[in-house]
Amino acid sequence: MIILAGAYLGSALVAFAPQVGIVTTTFPIFTFGFIIPALGAAAFPYLKHDLYESSVIVKRKVAGIPIITWLGGLAGIYLIFSTYLAISVGNLPLNLQSGLTYLVIFGLGIVIYAVGYFNAKRKGIPIELVFKQIPPE
Repeated sequence: MIILAGAYLGSALVAFAPQVGIVTTTFPIFTFGFIIPALGAAAFPYLKHDLYESSVIVKRKVAGIPIITWLGGLAGIYLIFSTYLAISVGNLPLNLQSGLTYLVIFGLGIVIYAVGYFNAKRKGIPIELVFKQIPPE
């Protein structure tokens, strides 16, 4: 239902405020959205070592660094560079309106996470234990 509401909101913005359409439907939204998971994959063996050891089947290392760190780091660098190119070379408008649109798009995810987190805490659900096993059940 949340995704449906977001889709309707995005469609309404593009239909009734066409100047927002270029910001909400362009490449930087997608590349920027994948930067965090790529960098998270790079840091995974170091931040969640016990989970990494119990879930990753192939633990090969290159130059003493896990392959997932190499791949996540390379993907992160590529995505940061792609986002930069899409914004600078693609001549996207970087003004107050586009900045606010980006803030709403990415800020909404943070708000949804915070509401879910505090709602689970209020109910006594230990949310920090959710991803202690793979797959979470």
